[in-house]
Amino acid sequence: MVIESLYRLGLQFRHLAYDKGWFASETPPICTVSIGNIVIGGSGKTPIVQKIAKEFTKKYKVAIALRGYLGTVEHLDKPILVTPETEAALCGDEALVHAVNLPDVSVWAGKSRVQASRLAANHGAEVLLLDDGMQHRKLKRDVEIVVVDAQDDLKEQKLLPFGRLRDLPERLRYADAVILHNAKEEWPDLKTFTDAPVVATRMEVSKDTAAFLNGKKIAYFCGIGRPERFEETLLALGATIAAKYWLRDHAAIDPKQLSQFCIKAKDQGAEVVVCTQKDFVKLQQTSLELPLHVVQAEALVIGGELAWNNLLKSIMQKIQQRKQES
Repeated sequence: MVIESLYRLGLQFRHLAYDKGWFASETPPICTVSIGNIVIGGSGKTPIVQKIAKEFTKKYKVAIALRGYLGTVEHLDKPILVTPETEAALCGDEALVHAVNLPDVSVWAGKSRVQASRLAANHGAEVLLLDDGMQHRKLKRDVEIVVVDAQDDLKEQKLLPFGRLRDLPERLRYADAVILHNAKEEWPDLKTFTDAPVVATRMEVSKDTAAFLNGKKIAYFCGIGRPERFEETLLALGATIAAKYWLRDHAAIDPKQLSQFCIKAKDQGAEVVVCTQKDFVKLQQTSLELPLHVVQAEALVIGGELAWNNLLKSIMQKIQQRKQES
């Protein structure tokens, strides 16, 4: 496991360099909340970002900054402001989902979160949410939130490239709060890694989606980090799966291949084809052989309500403090 050991040493040196000030880290002009994770793909970070954004749009002007993964914006010198009309190929699927779901939030996509923080502040934002910000240490943050999949055993997980860990589990001790997403009745004990307060969440499918899918024979396609979780959700809603089409996470959807999949699925008895919203925003066409249904869902707090409320209060205090200092 020489490669894994080298990766660990690289992570340790990088964090030490930022901690000691050997690598520069800039203070953003507005209150900044990082919402990140320590694994690759499928931890549930995106719905948590949106839940927190919705909490604060009631009182403040909120912005989100993210890389725009697999969008051409990753290669541009300046971040862009994403709107519902922006193409996913430019900004990445996650940025576009934020823009569609959060009309009162300015969404900035680009490789430089430092520039994005300045643009957001100039645009009037009072708080910036760093989507996938834990490893982006060029920008300092006022609050650090880490999302962990409740089904992941961090003690057993291996570092890249042999496992899903992109960062060291011991980094959890720097979190102000840990959100255990996809939580069941029993939650993993994180005391080995952190004393941070823990909030448990899971995805709650809309009543319309639940009613529509119950008893239906469906086909589905998805390009997400944990496609098996999406399938579990569909089965739990009472759907029968006739066919499925998995793509890699964030992958573009080929219209011809999707059309062929729907034709075959219809032959296998599927009544409707189903996808996530993250996949829907990437579609270059909506004319398919089967009716298309987009699953609507959002994060729901199911445990640690006091910790959740305290987290929101803490963020609000930080926003007010930064506003007074400016």
